[in-house]
Amino acid sequence: MKKHKTSDIIKDMLLEMIINSAIIFEQDSMDFYCNAVEKAHEPESRNLLVMLMREEENHIEKLRSISRRGFDEVIQSVDTREIQLLDGEYVEKQRKISADATVSEILKLAMERETASYQFYSLLADRTKIEPVKNLFAFLAKQESDHRKYIETEYNRLNKK
Repeated sequence: MKKHKTSDIIKDMLLEMIINSAIIFEQDSMDFYCNAVEKAHEPESRNLLVMLMREEENHIEKLRSISRRGFDEVIQSVDTREIQLLDGEYVEKQRKISADATVSEILKLAMERETASYQFYSLLADRTKIEPVKNLFAFLAKQESDHRKYIETEYNRLNKK
């Protein structure tokens, strides 16, 4: 029978917490965009929201496929208080779309959500030196940053009318 060190068990739990937090971020965003599509009547806004919903789904698949390789370093270098802080900021951005929300209001909420996701992935990317892991989190951070720019462009287009 193989003995498991307590530190290894804790590291595995922290790894799972990090990955699960990221998947929850992505799932919440995917659900947000799915609900937002129903409220968007302009084709440009709908197309943007559908594209964002699909990209969040793609992020979930990437996160689920992560191997454990390299995560010991991530776990040791990330202060869980930082993740909790970001998680608290993210929860504040999770406001639901009200029944009477305008597309502009939805897009503002979406920008806040994407900014919080960008900060989360940037923190994880900054904390690891293992290239495949660093590259994945950096990729996800860039994707979230790009999402925010797409949303901001659409927001500005709608509000110039």
